[in-house]
Amino acid sequence: MAIQAQAGRAVAATDPAAAIEALAVIEAEASRTLYEMRTMVRVLRDGEAVDYAPQRGISDLDG
Repeated sequence: MAIQAQAGRAVAATDPAAAIEALAVIEAEASRTLYEMRTMVRVLRDGEAVDYAPQRGISDLDG
């Protein structure tokens, strides 16, 4: 995510669309990471069974 943020900053002035795309990638990855962390915390707190399959990645996004 840090590399995407740096790339977005580097191109923001000359290519705003590329900067917006970098932000979209950052948002998607951050959301996925937060979901996975919340799932892990829930398991640690409750001992609740969860699906341990990998979550969708960037290559799985529509569009």
